[in-house]
Amino acid sequence: MNGSPRLEVLLSKSSEACQWMVQYLVSAEGREIIKICLLECSVREVRVVVATILEKTLESALNFQDQGVDSLLDVLLSLLDKDVPENCKNCSQYFSLFSNFVQKVRSREVKTSITNGYGPCQLLLKHAAYRRMLIFLLGPNRQNNQNRRWSSAQAREFLHLHNTLALIVLHSDLSAQRTVAPGSYKHSAAGSVPGSAPLLPLHADIEASLFKPEGQPYLLEVMFAMRELSGPLSFLIEMITYCSLCNEHFSLGVLQLLKNQLETAPPHELKNVFQMLLEILMVEDPLQSQRLKFAFESEKGLLALMHQSNNVDSSRCYQCVKFLVTLAQKCAPAKDYFKELSSHWSWAVQWLQKKMSEHYWTPQSNVSNETSTAKTFQRTISAQDTLAYATALLNEKEQSGSSNGSDGSPANENSDRSLRQGSESPMMLGDSKSDLEDVDS
Repeated sequence: MNGSPRLEVLLSKSSEACQWMVQYLVSAEGREIIKICLLECSVREVRVVVATILEKTLESALNFQDQGVDSLLDVLLSLLDKDVPENCKNCSQYFSLFSNFVQKVRSREVKTSITNGYGPCQLLLKHAAYRRMLIFLLGPNRQNNQNRRWSSAQAREFLHLHNTLALIVLHSDLSAQRTVAPGSYKHSAAGSVPGSAPLLPLHADIEASLFKPEGQPYLLEVMFAMRELSGPLSFLIEMITYCSLCNEHFSLGVLQLLKNQLETAPPHELKNVFQMLLEILMVEDPLQSQRLKFAFESEKGLLALMHQSNNVDSSRCYQCVKFLVTLAQKCAPAKDYFKELSSHWSWAVQWLQKKMSEHYWTPQSNVSNETSTAKTFQRTISAQDTLAYATALLNEKEQSGSSNGSDGSPANENSDRSLRQGSESPMMLGDSKSDLEDVDS
């Protein structure tokens, strides 16, 4: 194990050493060692070292244009048929070698501006890696109404699997999927893909998994991943926003999936779901206004969710209010939209003010409404800040009568007046009086 760094250097410097390693790994003995040490071994540190060596071998073989890289990749992908499913609890390192392979080779190409034969994503697509990984994730021929192949506990090992799939999508050209022209909006390539890197033609497997009806099971798995995975999810979020760009059908479809999660998932699992929704609504293209309205005003939108949850699930309602405030702070078009829509959510500000002032409380720094498993609202410093900004946002609308207000804190008398008006404003989705009742015991 201590010789692993030296081996990695040798593989990167010597084409002969790389060729020997590839030939050994594709031999019968090498295949058996890969299976035992990468998947069957119960010691995580061993699996990490073996995955790193395999990743470095793939990277070097690709850079040296070694003809054996195809055979090695086939050996590794063939494990998806039987050995990876049988050792699911140990599979994180297996998938990490692919996600790291994609990222590291890409970085080297940017630094040297050298095209090393097949790029990593192109090589993976050539060997049907995207489709084979999807089959592992979903099961063969999974239908929209079928149960998931893996339990939530098992799926927590799939962060690197999701990252690999997302990175392949991010390296693909999705311009043919746009339903509206970008117009005056300027967009560069996805942030995880260097601007100088060419995009791959959209592969049929990717198109089917994301842009056709049969792709619904994969998008559902992405939604579950946002709830279940604890690692960084930036690649998944970026993939969804990249697919949403100038694509009305995909945008509204994924927003509907997110709304379903916000309504049905436990409140403590919603943090990353809200983060994905935030990034989608911040995408600047001709569809941005339509996305905002669909997310908030449509059936089962966030306005309706706030209305139906404030009496029975105050933590969920608060997270919706906080999301509205956060989006307004980060996105100028959203801020203007909320100011014009203030009559439909001002009741929620009064509801939050009442929750914060029901009785004496000490601000809590070790409690979070986003992670607490309780359904009841927790009085926190963050909630205090949310209330202050939401009140200021309402006052901007009242004071300016336009979208050109400032972000300053309102005077107390203005705040009281705004909240009184908010309580009298009709909520389009039900009786506003019930929204102001106490929800905590």
